Amino acid sequence: MDRRDFIRKSCFACMAIGAGAAVSSLQSCSTLSVIKAYEQDGKIEVDLLSFPKDSNVLLLRTSKLEYDILLIRKPDNAFTALYMQCTHNANPLSPTTSRILCSSHGAEFDMEGNVKAGPAKEKLRSFPVKLAGDKILILLA
Repeated sequence: MDRRDFIRKSCFACMAIGAGAAVSSLQSCSTLSVIKAYEQDGKIEVDLLSFPKDSNVLLLRTSKLEYDILLIRKPDNAFTALYMQCTHNANPLSPTTSRILCSSHGAEFDMEGNVKAGPAKEKLRSFPVKLAGDKILILLA
C-alpha cells in the first residue's frame, strides 16, 4: 500500500467513525413538538390531545414569557412544567426526550429540573400544573 492509499483509507475510516458517533448521539435528540400557547389570567391552557402519540414531552412557546416551557406527561398522568432558562447564566435550554441541556456552558438537567451536571447549581424553575377535564392548566403566578 503506498502513502496516498494509506492516507485515503485512514481518512475514510475516521469519517465513518465520526459519522457513527454523531448519529448515535442524536438518537435522544428527537424533535419535540412546539405549540404556540396563550397566557390568560396568569395561566396557560393546553389541550390533552396536543401531545403527539409517540411522545410525553411538549414545548410551549408564548409571547408573554422570554423562554419556552417544557410540559412533561408522566406515566401516572401527572404533569411537570419547567421553564427553559438555565439557572447558571440565564441562557435558553435545549430539551430532548430524556434530558435538558444548556449549550452555552454545558449544564445538564433531568426531566424533573434537577441539576445533573454543572456549572448550574440550582434546579430549574417549575410551574404548578392542574388537570381540568381534557385541559392542562399551567399556573404562572
